[in-house]
Formats: sequence, structure tokens, C-alpha cells
Amino acid sequence: MKHGTVCGLDIGTTKTCTVVAVSGPSGLEIVGVGEAPSLGMRKGVVVDLDETIKSIEAATEKAERMAGVHFNEVFVGITGDHIRSTNNRAVVAVSSDDREVTQGDVRRVIDASKIINLPSDRQIIHALPRYFTVDGQEGVSDPVGMAGGRLEVDTHIVTGSTSFITNVLKCVQRAGLEANAVVFEPLASSAATLLQEEKQVGVVLLDIGGGTTDIAVYSLGSAIYTATLPVGGNVLTSDISLGLKTTLAEAEDVKKRLGAAEDERSFEVHTLDGRARREHSTAELRQIVVPRVLEMLRMANQKIAENVPRDLV
Repeated sequence: MKHGTVCGLDIGTTKTCTVVAVSGPSGLEIVGVGEAPSLGMRKGVVVDLDETIKSIEAATEKAERMAGVHFNEVFVGITGDHIRSTNNRAVVAVSSDDREVTQGDVRRVIDASKIINLPSDRQIIHALPRYFTVDGQEGVSDPVGMAGGRLEVDTHIVTGSTSFITNVLKCVQRAGLEANAVVFEPLASSAATLLQEEKQVGVVLLDIGGGTTDIAVYSLGSAIYTATLPVGGNVLTSDISLGLKTTLAEAEDVKKRLGAAEDERSFEVHTLDGRARREHSTAELRQIVVPRVLEMLRMANQKIAENVPRDLV
């Protein structure tokens, strides 16, 4: 990859997106984006290799054309109901004779935290240090250089299905790209949208995609829980299609165009056979959309309540 260029690939249920950024005076500057329909994905999982490869190639070509650069390395975002997370703690003895914590000690204790009971068909995607403890002093964010004999770490570990991840990477490779790393998508979304102050006091991020909804919970500055729900915006599209008796394409347009339908107004949609147009109100649309959104929020809240102490968020 060209020095200073970073490329990201998001293979979603409904669309595949590629973004190209370069280092600028104020940080990364986006210079190219590409988007293509995803026809080979379902709820974050590859169901058709060839179609997924075509989507990656199409999105990548558009991004390269806009950016005016060619690239072959990408950071690949993944999601899906196969994602699981847990928190683990590990401890090592400080190795240096002068009892000063080194970067090597930090690497060793993080590696030790990855030793968990994991089925053979699953693999670790991320091992994210929440905080370190040096000789009983908790809450240390960077222990390098501190004096001590015992180094501990509390780590948030994200795992995924090996076969599902392998299939995604196989598509990336066959599209002529190399994966620099695999990134669980809500962690990337959190880095782009959440303030460090929000992560410190406690915050929940919900990223609603086409087929899945990603959850990331932060407290005291770091991720403490991540998960994926197998529902997303596509169920809203289906509900609108059924409720308004129109096509999925028309329902998707209504969803994007009218959103929360807060303004009182009327709108027209084609009937299923396309021969006529029928008038509806935003009040009707709210009656369709609101119950489904509330259900999705309840599902997310239940997941969080079952896995995160209430006083942390």
C-alpha cells in the first residue's frame, strides 16, 4: 500500500463500501469512496462467494477511480451473529532485573489474556486492554516505565467463527486485495463517532445495518461488551412493504426518504403491480415503523442488561 494511504472495506448485508484516506495536516482525509450492492451476504455472513467478490471489486474500482490511486491492502470490517465477546484477566511477572515494566511485559500479559477456553471453530479477533494493574494499583492505562514486580491486565476479547471469517477473507483475496487486519465493525464505528469523554463516563453505540445491529458498550474509557443482533434495517423495509402493500424497492425508498416520519404529510407509493399509486400518511408510516424500532431497542437493551452491570453505563 502506498505510504500514508489507508483503505477500509465494509462488506455489509445490503451494500459493500470501500473508503480511501490519506494522511493530511489535520489527520486522515478521505479521498475516495465506492459503493456496490451486496448480493452474496446475509446477516453479515457470506452465502455466495462469487457475488461477494463482484461486490468487492465494484466498490473498490469506484473508490480507486475517485481517489486516483491503486491499492491492494485493506482493513476489513466484519459483523454477524457469530461474534461473541468476553472479558478476561491475566498476570505475569515483570521480567527486568530493575523491576521496570517494559513494552515486552505488556505484550506478554496481553498474550496471556488470550488464553481462554475457545472451541476449535472459533478464533480471537481482538484482545483489547481495558486497564492494567501494577503491584495491586488498578486503573493504569500505560504501565510502561512503572516500577513493580507483578503486571496484570483486564482485557476485552472479541471472537468469531473461523469459517465465517475465512470465507470473508477468501472473497477479499480473490478480489485481488490483501487484508491488513480484520476489525469488528462497531469498534471502528465507535472510533469514528464517540468522544473519549463519552467512553469514559459510559456509553452505548448501536450501529443498525441492513441485516444486523452491532452493539458496543464503553465504560471508563474502554470497551466492556460487544455483540451483534441478527436484525437490522431490512426488517423495517419488509414491514413497510407489507403495511403499505408496495414493493420492497419502493418501501426502501420510503424508509430513506421519510425516515422517522415526524412531519405530518402525505405521500404516494406504487401498488404491488405498479399500475397505480396509493396515498398514505406519515401517521400510517409511524404505526408501522415505531413498534419495530422499539422491538429492536428492547432486544439490544436485554442483551446489555444480561451482560453489563447496570452501574457501568
